[in-house]
This record gives sequence, C-alpha cells and structure tokens, in this order.
Amino acid sequence: MSAYADMVLHGGRIATLDASLGVVQALAIRGGRIVGAGTDADCLALAGPATAKVGLAGAFAMPGINDSHCHPDGQAVKAGRWDDLSGIDSQAALLGRLAAFHRQAPAGAWYLGFRLDENDIGGYPMRAALDAAAPGRAVFLLRRDAQVGVASQAAFAELAVSGLARAVPDRCLDEPAGLARGRGVFAFTTHIAAGDRVEDYLGGYPAIFGEMARLGITSVHNALTSALALRAYRRLHAAGALRVRVGMMLNGRDEALVDDVLRSGARFGDGDEFLHLLGVEYGSDGSTSGRTAAYYQPYTPPAGAAAAGPAEFGDVNFSAEELAFKVGRVMAAGLQAAATGNGDRGIDFALDAFERALAVHPGAVPPRIEHCCCAPPPIQQRMARLGVIDSSAAGFAYNLGDAYLRNRPECDWPWLWPHRDMLDRGVLVCGHSDAPVCDRNPFLGIWSMVTRKTASGAEIGAAQAITVDEAMRCYTVNPAIAERQAGFKGTLAPGKLADLIVLDRNLYEIPADAIRGAAVLATLVGGRVAFRSPLASWADELPEED
Repeated sequence: MSAYADMVLHGGRIATLDASLGVVQALAIRGGRIVGAGTDADCLALAGPATAKVGLAGAFAMPGINDSHCHPDGQAVKAGRWDDLSGIDSQAALLGRLAAFHRQAPAGAWYLGFRLDENDIGGYPMRAALDAAAPGRAVFLLRRDAQVGVASQAAFAELAVSGLARAVPDRCLDEPAGLARGRGVFAFTTHIAAGDRVEDYLGGYPAIFGEMARLGITSVHNALTSALALRAYRRLHAAGALRVRVGMMLNGRDEALVDDVLRSGARFGDGDEFLHLLGVEYGSDGSTSGRTAAYYQPYTPPAGAAAAGPAEFGDVNFSAEELAFKVGRVMAAGLQAAATGNGDRGIDFALDAFERALAVHPGAVPPRIEHCCCAPPPIQQRMARLGVIDSSAAGFAYNLGDAYLRNRPECDWPWLWPHRDMLDRGVLVCGHSDAPVCDRNPFLGIWSMVTRKTASGAEIGAAQAITVDEAMRCYTVNPAIAERQAGFKGTLAPGKLADLIVLDRNLYEIPADAIRGAAVLATLVGGRVAFRSPLASWADELPEED
C-alpha cells in the first residue's frame, strides 16, 4: 500500500465529533480510513502524485449518519408486490386504485398496500368498502406503523385457512369491521410473507441504498431483520454490492430464525465492518399514532367521536413471562436484546423483562428500548440504573408528533422523547427514522430534537431540547457505541473509517429552524463515493463512484 493518501479533502469546515480534534479544515484518507485530520497543510503533506485533492470551498462536513432503527429489508421486499399508499389523500382515491387493480389482476392475486395513514383519508376504510371495490379478492392494507391493518372478507377467510389466526386474541381481529391490530396484523403479514423470495429483497435494495446515500446515511441498524433479508444481505456482501453498513437486529417473531441463530453460537458483533449481527428485537408494544401502544393513562377520545366509548389504554403483544423468557434467552446467548416501547406502560413492560434477565446475566450486552416515546422521570431513572439504551424515534417527533398531541393527554406531553433528561441522566440516546414508517431524512429528526417542534410547527416538550452537537452525536457517535463499533466509526479521527458527508450548510452556524432543509452534497463510505450532488462544483474533483 502506498504511503500517500488516496484522497485529501481540504478547505472545509469538518466537524469530526472527536473530543480532541473538534472542527478541522482537512482530512486525509487511505485504504478507506482516515489517516490525517487537521489543517490543510497537515493533510496535503500526505498527498502524493496520484492523490485526489478535493477542495471543499468552505463546505461543512461531518461523520456519516447511522440510523439506529429502520426497515430497509421490509421496504425492499415490498417494492414489487405492495402498493405504497403514502400519497393517497382520500378513501375514494384508495378504493379507486383498488378497483383498478381488481379489474386487471388475475384471480387469486392479493392486493397489498402499505404506509396507509387513516388521518390522511378521513378514517379507515371498512371491510364492506374493500369488498365492494374488489369483490371476492383478498385485500390487506397495512398502516404506516405496521401495527394496524384493514382486510377484506376474502383475506380473513384465507387467514383462517392458514391456521395463523388460532393463536391471536379475539381483541386483535375484528372481522366484521375488517380491522386487525397487534398480533392480528402479525398473523396477516406472516401469511403474506410466505410468498416472499430472496430475489424480492435483492431487487428492492438498490433504490433504498441510493436514497440512503443521497440523505447521508452510511450505516443502519436494520430492525426486525427477516431470515430472507439475512440471506440477501449476505449475498450482496459476498458480491461486494453492499453499499451501506448494516447491523442486524433479527425479527423475534420468527422463532425458527432465532432458534437457528442461537444454535449456531453466533454472538453480538459477529461479522465485519459492513455486515454484522446485533441481536434480536421483539415488537412488544404497539403504536401511539395508531392508538395501540400501551399507556397508564387512557387515550384522548378521537375528535368528532359520536359517543364516548370505553377508555383505550393500548396493549402489549406478549405476556410478561413470555417476554422475560425471550429476552433472557437472547442475553444468555451473548446477543443484544431489543424491545419496542412507545407508551409508558409498554416501556415499563419491556424494562421488567430486561431487569429480570439482567439479574441472571449481569454482564449481558446492554439491551435497548426501541422508539422510547413516552418516558416520564421514573422510567428515565430506571433506564439509567439498568444501563438500557434509548434508541429514540426522533423521526416520530417530526412526522407523527401531531398525532401524539391529538391522541395523548397533556400530562404526557413533557415526557415525549425526553432527550434532555435522558442525556443528563447518562442514558445513551441514539436517533432513528423507523423508515419507511417515517421519512428517512435524518435532518428532520435532528431538527425536532433541537427545536422540539413537529412537522406542523407545534411545540412538543420544549424543555427537552438538546444542542445541535448533541443531536448530531445521537445520529453518529452514539449508535456506533450502541453496536460497539465506536473504535472504528462514529467520529472522523485518524484510524476511523472514512464514512462522512458534506452538507450545503454549517449546522453549527445556521438558525436551528434551517436544519431540516439541509441537503447532502456528497457521501463517502469507506472513502468511496456513494453520492455526489450536481449542485457542488467541487464534487467533480471526487473520484468516480463505484
């Protein structure tokens, strides 16, 4: 290997997020890693005849984004078979699309839609409406949170034949209305996933990887990774076609997958810098925007409700004994245990299981609460005491924050995504999008962390605001710590991977409200160009993309 740098980025304002380096002018990169960070003179001294020298013209750069909870596999596999309903603005438009599919599709083909939001179309379409638009056809529409679904009569009939509904509590399947919640949704999606193929994942990944590169995402923690997704990732990695670093949290609902991994002796961190195993995630709680997450206080009645119905508190998806057994088994095997917790009761439910398991396995990999949306002080204190990681759905605050304000009483509002308190208590906070549930753009989540505003501009717990630097760390340094990879990524210090992004604005110097408009000018993964923007003239100096 040459002693010279492969590339020098100079003339920039580069936030290394390294405590001793701070903001530097230049970086030198060799063999996919940073070999120099400092002044232009320091790094240009490492250049040789073949070194690419890229002048950033004062542009701001920072470590690449590490999204601590998202579902690229679930989005990839849906690309061919599922209809994205996120742009639908009325029930009439939805039913019209369904009817058009019904006229053209062969008999027996399911109509599958995902990213449905009833708030955008005036409520859930009922089963009778689906049956009228597509008589005799199996139809399943998955809400954006993947916790609520709407199905036709034919879909319910096929689910009954499959036998998967037998273990589902009655409250989770409302056949007359066509509604499925929690474990009822999981039964439907398990039945539908039987038709998935590895090739479906491989066909869907490239577009998602491209979007990640455009948004500055260089690493992800793939939540609820399926068995087929695991195979697809391994195939891509073996072919050198994996363009984002992936930590896999396996889908705990797939008991065969979990059993196979535990029998194999695989451990947390197994793999390499591009593809590695984290652990197992259990979807133990529901969704606040979908009114299924578990809370101690009841939901606010829906606006315009004709009559007051029974109080809604949400639900959990396991018994206490079930979840304690599952996470204890994962911890005992040397893997990281993760559980979703949106409502305060849902978070406490997961912490109960973690606390029991940690008492038996005190040296276990620190477990994680995924989303961690409503966490009053007793929960914060408990997480700090147990060393539990807060994998925070900062993207929810932006995209779903208005729904939280509608659905939850005011007494909960100060404790929604309490980042200030969590950091002050020493809890490791990681930021995530949960894409495709919410927008993949990390700067929306960072904006909400700093401004404490929802997409509409509504204030949501202003006292929980954190600094720009802290929010950046929640999307870079902290996720690397959570996956125990901080030794080689998360900051831009010599010896670290050259995973970095260049932005069109300096996040430290602009008004906080301008953060959400940030655009990525270039993304490098291991020193290789994953994205360059035509808006940056200096980007032409970057080596050609692979």
